[in-house]
Amino acid sequence: MMQLCKDEISYCLAFISGFREGVMLSVGVANNLKSEGDKFGEIVIGCPPVDVENGLLFMVWKKYMESHPEDLRKFPGITLSYALSEVFPCKTP
Repeated sequence: MMQLCKDEISYCLAFISGFREGVMLSVGVANNLKSEGDKFGEIVIGCPPVDVENGLLFMVWKKYMESHPEDLRKFPGITLSYALSEVFPCKTP
């Protein structure tokens, strides 16, 4: 990892940002946070297939954000979870 960071700082910044987002979202899910004005009243992650590519996930998120400008100031991990839950809802048993 350190070699990658020496060669390409943007790789490390993206890794750290992704880690931070994951921790923040995990804490929110664990605490079942409910924020006033949240679309679903709680954090919903969605269930994308394991083989879906990140490019498609980005397009799903981008389309969601373009359709929901009121969410622009929300934490990015939350808005991604909203987008994924709309396109890839989890199947209930």
